[in-house]
Amino acid sequence: MRRVNVPASAGEGGTVMGRGRMILALALTLTLGLAACGAEAVSGTDGADSGTSDTGTAVTADGGTGLGDGDTEGPGSGGEEGGRMLRAHYVRTDGYLSDGIYPAVTVFKSVGDVAGYYEANKDRFNLEGRGTRQPYEEGFMDVAGDLDEAFFAGGGFAVAVALEEPSGSNRHRVKGVGEDGTVTIRRMVAEVGTADMAEWHIIVVMEGTPAEGGYAVNLTLG
Repeated sequence: MRRVNVPASAGEGGTVMGRGRMILALALTLTLGLAACGAEAVSGTDGADSGTSDTGTAVTADGGTGLGDGDTEGPGSGGEEGGRMLRAHYVRTDGYLSDGIYPAVTVFKSVGDVAGYYEANKDRFNLEGRGTRQPYEEGFMDVAGDLDEAFFAGGGFAVAVALEEPSGSNRHRVKGVGEDGTVTIRRMVAEVGTADMAEWHIIVVMEGTPAEGGYAVNLTLG
């Protein structure tokens, strides 16, 4: 506390003035202290999305896994043309496409499409169910199990995007699907990554009418 000295000659009036200065000093000290606390609180919260999606985690379009705001356009991402995004699944399948180029996009419009893709690619990727890589991880067949006759009969379809990453530490987030069929995927590159190649199948579950011109992928860094 700052001490305010009052001259002896000031008398009673000087004492009142001294007390006024003391009160002013206390108020100033309190104000500066509160401002410092406020500045510290602001600097400790950057508001950035620091979360990453775990392997095989389904992330709904409204950010239902709590991974941060602003990374999806919300339920109904996309328009009547091109379909409406419901959710996205991120499945690490590893493997390779020796005769293909990533990202590779496939649209599932029926149970037959899913079964045909599995048969054609089961020797290239790990397209089995949960536990074939890690016990807690969702597998391709776990997602495929939800793409049944009832799903397709109800107007559903799915867009499968096969991606390759130079590190297994990198993750992804589907930001949305445009009416023109553009699937925007955010790549979250780890600052320190593992030295292993990784292949992923990102399965975007949709409803409505598929885009007439097909689907393309727009990869962004974040």
